[in-house]
Amino acid sequence: DAGKVDGGTAAAVVLVVKALVDEGLRRSHPERSFPGATDVGDLARAVVGLFQAPAAELNGSRMLLAP
Repeated sequence: DAGKVDGGTAAAVVLVVKALVDEGLRRSHPERSFPGATDVGDLARAVVGLFQAPAAELNGSRMLLAP
């Protein structure tokens, strides 16, 4: 049931980032420091980690990934 709240396996989570950066962008712009940017590797690890937590604990949460 899509509207099921308790005991379900699905969760809605907001991942908060200011901007994304990867190694290619850092290499192409070595003069920049990318303040406030979230590395795509950190984003990926955060998303993978979501699968290890119970949906009931995650549902409706916000994860701040911006430094």
